Amino acid sequence: MGSSIQTITTATFLLVVIFKPSSSDRLEDLLNEQWNLVTTSYLRYEATTKFLEIMKESFPENLAYYSIGESVQGRKLYVARLGIDLHRPDMGEKPTLRPKMAIIGNIRGDETLGKQLVLMLMVDLLKRKKANDERYLAYSNIYFLEVKT
Repeated sequence: MGSSIQTITTATFLLVVIFKPSSSDRLEDLLNEQWNLVTTSYLRYEATTKFLEIMKESFPENLAYYSIGESVQGRKLYVARLGIDLHRPDMGEKPTLRPKMAIIGNIRGDETLGKQLVLMLMVDLLKRKKANDERYLAYSNIYFLEVKT
C-alpha cells in the first residue's frame, strides 16, 4: 500500500473593494448636509446663493431658479421653482394645468427666520421626492421667494 502525499498549494488573494457610493447615496448625503446647514445657521446672501446653485445642480429636473429683479442694495432677488420634470417642454415652460403655489419667506427683507423656513421646506420636499413621496411636487409647481439678507 503506497502512501501518496498531495501537496495543496494555497494562494492567498488580497481582495480590495473600493466603495463608490451610488448617486442615490450621494444625493441623500447632500440633502442631509444641506438640511444641517439650513437648520443650524442663518444663511447670508452668498451662502443662500451657493445653496441654490448646489441644489439646482443636484436636482436639475426638480429645481430651477432665476432672478426677478434687484433689491435696493443691488442684490439679485431669486425665485426657486420646484416641480417634476421642469425641463420637459410640456411641464416646464408652457402653462400647465397643475396649480401653482407661491411661498414667500419674507416681505421686508429682514425676517431671517422666514427665509430659513423657506429653505428648510425646499430641502424637505426634495428629501420626500428622493424617498419616492412625490405627492407635493407631482401635482403642483411651487415657487419660493426668499429675500436674502
